[in-house]
Amino acid sequence: MLQLLPVFSSHALFQQNSTLTLRGRSDAASVSVRLYAGERLLAEQSAPVTDGAFAAPIRTPAASLSPHRIAVSAGAEECVLEDVLFGELWLASGQSNMEFPTNMMPDAVRFVTEMADKPVRFYAQGFPEGRNAAVFPREPSDAVGGEWRPVRNVSRVLGMSAVGTAFLRELTHYFRDRIPVGILNVSWGGSPIRGWIPEEAFRADAALWEKELSFGTVPEEKEWNTRGANNYQQIFVLYNSRIAPLRGVQVRGVIWYQGENDCSAEWTRRVYAQYLRCYQRFYAEHFGVDPSNFMMISSLLYPWAYGGSGDVSLGLLNQAFIDTALEAPHKFAFAPIADLPPLWTYHRGNHPIHPANKYEVGYRLALLAETNAYDRGSQRTPATLAACEREGSRLILRFRHASSGLRIDGPQVRGLYVAGADDLYLSAQCEILSPDTMAVWHPFLSDPKNAAYGWSSMEEGINLWAGEFPLAPFATDPSHPFRIEAKPWLDLHRQSLWCDASRDGVLNFFYYPVWQPYGTSEICLDRAFTRGDISLRVSDDENETCGAVVRARRCNRLDLTNYAALRVDLYNTDGLSAALRLTIDGKSDVTLPFAPITEVSDGWQTFEVRFDGLPEGEIQKMTFLFTHAEKRYHFVNLERPVLIPRT
Repeated sequence: MLQLLPVFSSHALFQQNSTLTLRGRSDAASVSVRLYAGERLLAEQSAPVTDGAFAAPIRTPAASLSPHRIAVSAGAEECVLEDVLFGELWLASGQSNMEFPTNMMPDAVRFVTEMADKPVRFYAQGFPEGRNAAVFPREPSDAVGGEWRPVRNVSRVLGMSAVGTAFLRELTHYFRDRIPVGILNVSWGGSPIRGWIPEEAFRADAALWEKELSFGTVPEEKEWNTRGANNYQQIFVLYNSRIAPLRGVQVRGVIWYQGENDCSAEWTRRVYAQYLRCYQRFYAEHFGVDPSNFMMISSLLYPWAYGGSGDVSLGLLNQAFIDTALEAPHKFAFAPIADLPPLWTYHRGNHPIHPANKYEVGYRLALLAETNAYDRGSQRTPATLAACEREGSRLILRFRHASSGLRIDGPQVRGLYVAGADDLYLSAQCEILSPDTMAVWHPFLSDPKNAAYGWSSMEEGINLWAGEFPLAPFATDPSHPFRIEAKPWLDLHRQSLWCDASRDGVLNFFYYPVWQPYGTSEICLDRAFTRGDISLRVSDDENETCGAVVRARRCNRLDLTNYAALRVDLYNTDGLSAALRLTIDGKSDVTLPFAPITEVSDGWQTFEVRFDGLPEGEIQKMTFLFTHAEKRYHFVNLERPVLIPRT
């Protein structure tokens, strides 16, 4: 009886210039391994069989487009691996956004078909029977199978990771199709990072092991596999069942897209960087072709809603990826992705927390692999915050690794906030002072203390860049929790927002309008009457009163209690009566008058509404109402809304 583990099979791609340890079972006393290029014998190695199992190491050759053959013999029996390539092999792992398959992408068939002539291989690791509720092994096991899939068989690779597929496509372009590339496709939706780390690695990290014991995440033997459909979330089990069968294969590094499952637990967020270090250390030692240069390249998390409205748990977890990369850039790298639109394939049953923007994510991970593992270029990391100093009413932020310089991809910066000592984060303005320096401020905050960027949930489309990558999210003081309620209506360039409108357990993450018309009014963007580059035109050809409505959303609440007033510039104000109507708790309306605070200049006038004595309750919507009793044209242009914080 001679049997190899499934990863050692035909159509495989193994890491070039490495040690490949073929593993399996036999009832013979020893096995012999021979590696052929055509009919030419390249290497031969024998290994003993102990307790029915063997591990036979053999040196692999340099990368080649020519297929090789590996023959494993035990007595009269022989297993032959045909069509084996040697090149660059990576592990692609994480949870559902890494598992997200190519066939869920909008143009999947075209994308994969264009790769059909490329030297690309996928290893599709199997799942244990019963998947989430499986009876998982307490120790590492080889029971779960898998198979190698050449990309030339398009239909069989459409189920592979879309991120991994795009990653390989970019690598083939970088290598000009001269070096074969492959991934071990091993992910699991909803998995925590601790499930991918073996007990051996935890015990070698005494501090982390003590934390796990104190967290109560290491069940006693009698409690093992007692969580039903959540058995897969037990500590160690994903390594034991899905990574352990790959032992003996070496890889260049790992691309990682995980963390959503660890985002909501405060204690997990605070130690996530320790998990990353433990994971990288173990995988580098046991799977790395060069343990001293084994890269763990991670995608940051997409800004879905984690926790309650205004929570910044997303930013806290993303900071762990950034911190590990700053302290050990030869081990870790990360790719920001919150600038990407949340594309969906709703018609294919795509879950809304899995945006179909995975090709760009894979491309960015590949750029980082090329610069860090293959010395492609000079920008090895996205720009990160280096220093923050206060100068008067502005904060001066300096960044490292800014490459060709900071830039705003759009007319106005998004996702940037500044706060005083009260931790009320206000939508900030910024000015780029030099390639690596910017100033941030709020016009009514005289004593700024902290700034944050890209830390908010449900705030996609953030748009600061430096070189080839978006600017890394940052908080100048991440040491304590704070909240950010995004207010997209303060930026008139934002006419829609990605919104969490879930009800009764039904996920509802779609685009909604920021501004909606009141009654028979009409609203549109206007570039004719504007002090800057754009204003909001509100009109009604039938009635004296026109208006525009802003609704509260989760992560975009209309919390006004911390603000003294709202100012806005209005056009066509002769004889105008203006008011702000607040609908509170869905039943009571409070109408507050706008009062002019400046004279008319070029048709524009600044108005202000005060928030003194607001009743308690959640504001569901606010309605801007404008009345021209004797005007021929019933319209108002609105520009530069700004909230004034309480002093």
